[in-house]
Amino acid sequence: SLPNVNGTVRAVAYRNDTLFVGGEFTQVGGSSRTNLASVHNGVLLPWSPTTNGIVLTMGLSGDSLFVGGQFTYMSGQQRANIGAVRTTTGAVLAWVPNANDWVSAIIAAPDAIYAAGAFTSIGGQSREGLAALDRTNSSSTSWRCDASTAVHTVQIDNGVLFAGGRFRTIACEPRRGLAAIDAMTGRTTGWDAQVSGVVNAVLLNGDTLFVGGNFTTANGVPRSNLAAFRTGTEDLLLPWAPATNFTGSVECLEGVQNMIYLGGNFASVNGVQRQFAAAVDRWLGELTPWDPDPSGRVRVLKHRNGVIYMGGSFFAIAGESRYQLAAVQFDTGSQLPWTPEPGPQFMSGVQDLIPTDDGVYVGGWFQWIGGALRSNLALLDTDIGTALPWGPVPDGSISAFHLEGQRLFISGSFQNLDGGACNSLAIIDLPTGEHMEWDTGIAPIGSGVQELALIDDVLLVSGGFSSVDGLDRYGLAAYHLPFTTASSKPSLDTSLKLFPLPVVDVLYLRGLQPDNTLYAFELYDAVGRTVKTGTFVATSGNATINMTNVPSGVFILNCRSATHSLRTTVTKE
Repeated sequence: SLPNVNGTVRAVAYRNDTLFVGGEFTQVGGSSRTNLASVHNGVLLPWSPTTNGIVLTMGLSGDSLFVGGQFTYMSGQQRANIGAVRTTTGAVLAWVPNANDWVSAIIAAPDAIYAAGAFTSIGGQSREGLAALDRTNSSSTSWRCDASTAVHTVQIDNGVLFAGGRFRTIACEPRRGLAAIDAMTGRTTGWDAQVSGVVNAVLLNGDTLFVGGNFTTANGVPRSNLAAFRTGTEDLLLPWAPATNFTGSVECLEGVQNMIYLGGNFASVNGVQRQFAAAVDRWLGELTPWDPDPSGRVRVLKHRNGVIYMGGSFFAIAGESRYQLAAVQFDTGSQLPWTPEPGPQFMSGVQDLIPTDDGVYVGGWFQWIGGALRSNLALLDTDIGTALPWGPVPDGSISAFHLEGQRLFISGSFQNLDGGACNSLAIIDLPTGEHMEWDTGIAPIGSGVQELALIDDVLLVSGGFSSVDGLDRYGLAAYHLPFTTASSKPSLDTSLKLFPLPVVDVLYLRGLQPDNTLYAFELYDAVGRTVKTGTFVATSGNATINMTNVPSGVFILNCRSATHSLRTTVTKE
């Protein structure tokens, strides 16, 4: 256990029962410690280097602890936002990269020290937000990968990973919103869809890739949040072009027979009213009569035996009470008497589900579901949604599932399952409910895994992490089964920076594109209710949002201009 800290811990590093913590504090366990401390088996150690500003990240290598954040001095010695101390004595090392702005992530790899942040120069060289530093003399190496924003979704086809997100570059190549990456080498292929905004969902159907998100063009051709591409030819974009309303993002896709089902936060499709869920023709994109009419956002759609199971932030289907989960006929949209009702209301959410012959596996954040106590993970019967006697207990939320035979792969923001360690990833044997304890090596701890996919014996994952097993893996990694280490290495980072997180009064945004542009923003809570709205101008790529009157919690921040949009999560203290 960790002695009481009188402030905020923002970074941790762990080795041999010794925990190093960094953040914004002045005392630990009643003893003076300024932003850095060390604990062994729950006992505070005399190790006590200091910084004169916030510590955001740390990386361990040998007997050196590399520290990044927003500070100018370490233990009285000048260090601009990044430095290193000895793990045994706390002495400041003669390692001085001098970043010209804050450092948010450090990975101590065998060949270099990788740093990410808001800087434009570090180690004596120009580097935009991402750099590799010499471990001995702290200068920037020749390695350069000026990366952009996060990956939201992945699909696999014949050794190719299709990644969708908010990025503009990936693996040092220009790719807007959608990219194809060789699953073995981690390098981008020549396939370039050039999506103008955010991709939230991808659906592979034969050699056609359907994508949904929040964008206005694909391959330079107008497309409103939906598009389809041929995966194996240079003539990428297909004429399939259904359209949701301009601000109506598409968040999930499902294909059944000749229909493509879509869910999200839209109000119309092809100019016809369709709220949050709809179905279009797989070949022509024409709107079908299918209209379940949920009352709020749909995050996930899955089909099984003629039934579409839906999860999201809705309270009703066609005017009848259905809280966050519902089942409707795939052909008529008529709702079925399937009412799991996760709870407590306003404090629960559904992130993913998988219908099977044994029942419907549901993951998210909830305390009960189907009339029984279940923590974030449950198996429900397919008739009325009653919780079945299967229930491994994660200590955090579930983000995504992948079912392979009798194995259920789960990802999320948990660190333990049934008390056994499995940071952000777990594999559950379905007949028994037992899981394999597995040190995933994902760091920083708590960064979580949002998406996962399995191809042959390779498990691909994406999320907010920056390293795996001590190797630099920015948001995307691959594990071989049985697990040894991560193998694919596309470098992902964030050009849009939010600071500080968690936010107290003012949220700072940096790296907004294009410059000097008016943005509108909305802040949503966990069930999709609007908490705050407003506008700001991106001056020199920077802006602020006043969060003083926003309650504590985790929120979705949605910002959009006439040509760009972005979505991310924000934590308010």
